[in-house]
Amino acid sequence: MNTFKFRKRGHTPILKGIARLNEMYKIPWKQNTKLKIEWTN
Repeated sequence: MNTFKFRKRGHTPILKGIARLNEMYKIPWKQNTKLKIEWTN
């Protein structure tokens, strides 16, 4: 599993509103590696 950390900025509420970004999902072109986005301050 890979974790991608996003810093809190002005566009964060828009991105957090996208349901797909709030769930862990698989990346097909990386051998179905799981990706999780972590929202930080």
